[in-house]
Amino acid sequence: MYKVIKNKQKGLAIVSVIVIVAIISTIVAINWKQQSEHLKMAKYKQQQQQLLNNIYSVEDYAKVILKNDEDRNIDSFNEDWSKEAIAELPDSVAFGKIIDLQSTLSINNIVNIDNPYSISWGSSYYCLNGINKGLQQLQMSDLLFFYFTAKTPEIAYFDDVSELRKIEGMLDDDYYKIKPYLNSLPKGTKINVNTAPKLIIACLHPYLSEYLIDSFIGKRPFYSVNQAVRVLSDILQLPVNSAGLQHIKKMIAVRSEYFLLNMTINKDNKTIVSNTIFNRKNDAIRVVNRSYYQR
Repeated sequence: MYKVIKNKQKGLAIVSVIVIVAIISTIVAINWKQQSEHLKMAKYKQQQQQLLNNIYSVEDYAKVILKNDEDRNIDSFNEDWSKEAIAELPDSVAFGKIIDLQSTLSINNIVNIDNPYSISWGSSYYCLNGINKGLQQLQMSDLLFFYFTAKTPEIAYFDDVSELRKIEGMLDDDYYKIKPYLNSLPKGTKINVNTAPKLIIACLHPYLSEYLIDSFIGKRPFYSVNQAVRVLSDILQLPVNSAGLQHIKKMIAVRSEYFLLNMTINKDNKTIVSNTIFNRKNDAIRVVNRSYYQR
């Protein structure tokens, strides 16, 4: 009897040891897993910070280029900011290009500033329709009208051009075609005729044929809005004070305040695409928006 109890106790002791060892092994395994996760997270944060540091470095370089503009009265493709650049960073290579956002039409100008519930039947409205005509797609004005009538004055604007896709009836093909010619800059942002592409120039006036557009672009850069309007007056054979040219005068500029820095960073066999929007006013340059993603 004593021997049976002793053997039973011995068996229980062995089982207890096995259970304890199993518990300890489990705890150790959990600790190792947690430690591994912490290390991965720390490494990820470190990589993200290095990436941001690289982006900040290129942004600083772009700010210097924009600030040291050769001619502060105009912005054109003759200036350093419009050239692509390659930056050799400590642990990566960055390809950057500054794009003049005011070479396109602000979609927010389509909305009447005084009455957000209606489409502005001015130059920007006709410019939008001109772009649509040039792209051989349906006009968006009616779609925009019905979209904005459902909005309150506080939100009757676009934070991003991609919001066009929310409009009922907007086709993906139409959106992707017109997207490169639009921006979502604040109301009142003008088109820079020194950097605007042909399709944007064409939308300024219905009488502008391809031949006349080439003639206008051939005379760039313009050093003042008045100079640009006089050239339009000559090639269109219209009086400078005609209603059409006076409308154009209100919507164009020869200098820009908003620029997009598009970057591609190659690091550790990965490609990172970064987009930073700058606002340049006088000598101050600030970041309006920054986004990046891995491709």
